[in-house]
Amino acid sequence: MFRYGQRKEITEEKLYATLPEHSSHGLAETFERLWSEEEQRGPSKASFARVYWRAFGKETLFWGLVFSAFETANRVAQPLLLGELVSYFTPNQDTISERDAYLYAIGVIACT
Repeated sequence: MFRYGQRKEITEEKLYATLPEHSSHGLAETFERLWSEEEQRGPSKASFARVYWRAFGKETLFWGLVFSAFETANRVAQPLLLGELVSYFTPNQDTISERDAYLYAIGVIACT
């Protein structure tokens, strides 16, 4: 498409059709309905932030909490795993096996 655009002007007929899952029609209808409800409260009280919260708030909050918990656990685990990995290389150390050291290394890499 980029090469074609360099040679000739791209017209709407040359563009690929939009996939149904990429269509914004349903989202536009949702926002239009929510905005109409918001305007019924009074034009001066209408708030786009309130419309956005009603459309996406619960889902955004849920995924924000999930990723926040994951990120917190990740940030706590990485230094602990790295500490155990470093202690494997301490002279005369016999509590951590080579297998455990590999597992700690895999954990550090997974947390990165």
